[in-house]
Amino acid sequence: MRNESYSEKVACLSNANPAEFIKEVNGLMARQRELYKDYTVEFDVACPGTELVEAILKSNLGVKALAFEPCKENAQVEGIILALRALRAGSLNSLRRAFEFLAKRKLSREELLITNIDEFVKRITFILPAARGMNYDDDRRLNDIIRENIRTAA
Repeated sequence: MRNESYSEKVACLSNANPAEFIKEVNGLMARQRELYKDYTVEFDVACPGTELVEAILKSNLGVKALAFEPCKENAQVEGIILALRALRAGSLNSLRRAFEFLAKRKLSREELLITNIDEFVKRITFILPAARGMNYDDDRRLNDIIRENIRTAA
């Protein structure tokens, strides 16, 4: 259960070199684990490209990662949380639904043929929708998807 000392952390790393990126992530993880040594600290990584996702999967960091298309304008960053929670739940179907919701497009036949979640994340780049005024129907659907992912992960 979360208490007053719990907080989610977000860090931004800009290194595009896979080896250097892994070093930065590893250093950040070590610092956070030291700060919160009485807690189990889990990490998920949002990457600017699938090559970094593949590097993370090949590393011994033991973290999950997804690629997100770099934003050209202000984006709905809540989509990152949605997608990473679907990934953490370990459900390829939840991850597919999160992608389709965020990208506002159906997966291609080729993408649907991917049945291994690690292969899926190495080949798919999530697209965040542009920030916009509230659309309550979309927000309701997003909340339903997030709620289902939380329930699945619990």
